[in-house]
Amino acid sequence: MKTTAKTIFMKRLDLVMTSKSVSSKVSERVDFLSRLCEVTPQAARKWLTGKGMPDYDNMKVLASKLDVSTSYLIGEINIKKLTKNESSSLKNSFRNGVMTIELTETVISNVLIAGDTAICYPCKPDAIDGSIFVLQSANKRFFRKLSYNDKGNLVIAYEKNGESIEDVYSDKIMIELFLSSLVGRVESFIRQI
Repeated sequence: MKTTAKTIFMKRLDLVMTSKSVSSKVSERVDFLSRLCEVTPQAARKWLTGKGMPDYDNMKVLASKLDVSTSYLIGEINIKKLTKNESSSLKNSFRNGVMTIELTETVISNVLIAGDTAICYPCKPDAIDGSIFVLQSANKRFFRKLSYNDKGNLVIAYEKNGESIEDVYSDKIMIELFLSSLVGRVESFIRQI
């Protein structure tokens, strides 16, 4: 069975309303939506049953009032809009540590690809474990997968022009240089679907 945009919207709307503690009774949800968007109860009922979707203006009202993005409601992304507290954390990323970085090129195939938004948390150099990290050089940020090999050398993996590259460093000064440029570890990502 093919999933339609109306079905995705209906399920997302249900999830968001449940998370906002809106009653699960259909009649109360219909009333809630019709008041929220100033539409007829019939229109609101269609949204809740997957038989219709709001127009553009009502979609924006729903997203704003329910504190989600329109992209989330229609299934383009799988993460709800950040709450005001989370958003403030991102604006003050150096104070609170969390960063989001829009990727303009594929970093590692099938892991971080162009168009993704990487969500990075601060880390310490002793936390190298094969995860992907964001590093900061003098003029840009870049992503690398860092690990140690059996000999205790630092292995830095990345892709360039579609080719996988692994640089191995045994020089302690070079290792310190790379580790001092660590900004954060990629903990998750947002990918449009």
